[in-house]
Amino acid sequence: MAKQTRGVCKFCGKEYTRGGMLRHLPTCKARKKRMEQENGKPRCGWFELVISDKYDSSYWLIVEIRETATLKDLDAFIRDIWVECCGHLSAFEIQGIRYESCPDTDSFWGPPAKRMNDKVKNVLIVGDSINYEYDFGSTTELVIRVHDYYVGAQKSEKITLLSRNNPLQILCSQCGSNVAQWVDPEGVYEGNPFWCNECLDEADIGEDTFFLPVCNSPRMGVCGYEGSNRYPDQFVPDGSMDEEEKNFEDSGDFVPYEEGRKEATIIQWKELYETATRIQKLEPWKKFWDMDIIGIRNGAEEDTTFFSILGRGGDCYGIVVYEGYEGLNDFMMLTMQEQLNLPVDYVMFSQRNLTCYWGNRDELSNEQRKIIKELGYKYRGKNQWLYFLSFEPGYFPYNFNQDEVLRMTEYLQDLEVALEQYEKQKMSVDFEKGNMLSLEFEADKKTWELSAKPLPFMSFQFRNLIITDEELLADLSRASKCKMILEIDVSIPGFRINDVEYGRPANPAMYMIADASSGMMLRCELQEPKEDAVASIAEEIVGFILQCGAPDEIRVSNILVEAGLEQICDVCGIKLRRVKRLKALDEFKKGMKDFL
Repeated sequence: MAKQTRGVCKFCGKEYTRGGMLRHLPTCKARKKRMEQENGKPRCGWFELVISDKYDSSYWLIVEIRETATLKDLDAFIRDIWVECCGHLSAFEIQGIRYESCPDTDSFWGPPAKRMNDKVKNVLIVGDSINYEYDFGSTTELVIRVHDYYVGAQKSEKITLLSRNNPLQILCSQCGSNVAQWVDPEGVYEGNPFWCNECLDEADIGEDTFFLPVCNSPRMGVCGYEGSNRYPDQFVPDGSMDEEEKNFEDSGDFVPYEEGRKEATIIQWKELYETATRIQKLEPWKKFWDMDIIGIRNGAEEDTTFFSILGRGGDCYGIVVYEGYEGLNDFMMLTMQEQLNLPVDYVMFSQRNLTCYWGNRDELSNEQRKIIKELGYKYRGKNQWLYFLSFEPGYFPYNFNQDEVLRMTEYLQDLEVALEQYEKQKMSVDFEKGNMLSLEFEADKKTWELSAKPLPFMSFQFRNLIITDEELLADLSRASKCKMILEIDVSIPGFRINDVEYGRPANPAMYMIADASSGMMLRCELQEPKEDAVASIAEEIVGFILQCGAPDEIRVSNILVEAGLEQICDVCGIKLRRVKRLKALDEFKKGMKDFL
């Protein structure tokens, strides 16, 4: 039976067992005081997770993770604090669905795994028990339990460590009295793996013997694991660091594990350019309008990849690739921008797609020109220069990284088959009636079926934000009233921000809340690039209502913000109106534009 280990609370420093810590954290006075100091700040949802070794519960972590963080963020944290040694693969299994750090699309054992791009709020449910694996050879297996969900102040960190087990006091297997500093991976099988410095100095150990440091991790002694470079084995609660440690943490020298931006090789670029050049010769813009969608599905994959062909009007030649149904929804938002009354810049900076263009030389970045030069291509004239751009919500369009080059190459090779078969079979698709050209590959990709199929949906699918916290809903229903009319909007300010984590320039959204009668700006908040501005607005309004009371009326200009506030307004009896123009906010935006 595993030893019941203890750990210290991040906020007050008191020591408890894992179960005791889970009972203590909601009632911790130091934590409550911290929360009181954060009143008035933007709020968001947080999941509380308990992470432990599958076979030894002596090792445990208690963390909170922002609901908009991704599984990739959680994977990076686990790697950084507990398991990372040689860049091995990793995977989550959640409700029967497998998410891998680098999924193999050609799976022989059931459905292929998904990428770790999902936000945790879309995949986690309180009470869930999740399996995690790192290294599919010498595997470290963890269990993650979703313990709680709550709304709290928005912080810059996506994941916060609340507590962890204190380092295990492991005695030397040789002398049985000193604390061990080293572990012999081979000695694990002989039952005497641990060594103190004294015994190691006295022993006649061959030079080929390989020792690893004892560390506070379930991966201790496995592969080449030598402990975390960021997190100390002994968890240090707030207020316990000396000044030198605080300065080091604040200096930015602590960097979480990130895969980083990996550039494609020139060979990989060459295959992509060759594939796109073959498609150019097929001149698909002579057969398809930009609204004529081509959908391609591979084997048992759940999602479809959607293609839009640009150039039938003669202005802009290219191919836009929308990955999955979320991508298709971005396309629908773009086509319905006027009906939704969404600002053009907001729509453009909310897109997620991969695009290749045949444009002009002055449209290319220096990096793209270097690649073309190294490949030996010589383009001349208007709409002849081939280049590629990645669109990500909250960011400026940017050059492809290695993963995007590989994905785009595969997508265009599939599209090439669809275009050739479309011409060969003389297909006829009634695109105007909501149909698409569909190509479905069998698992071996040697056979396929080309047909006309209805689009999965033909209009933008906006998302209603739903509050499930019954206590919060009760508080909102009992909130006092205030004689105010609020105007709320979200826009793209055009700020260029260098985002180090993602490795590309960001242009995040900003939400604004104003008093319509006085024209006074109540809140103007720039979001992080990957933040959901509408969710932030909803959280801000909840805080406003609980603190100041429910306003008589809230005016919005588009359906996205309206959908995000609908439930809140219903519960509080607030009149929610969608209007063409928000006078107070329009004046503010005009003044901000003049200032810039």
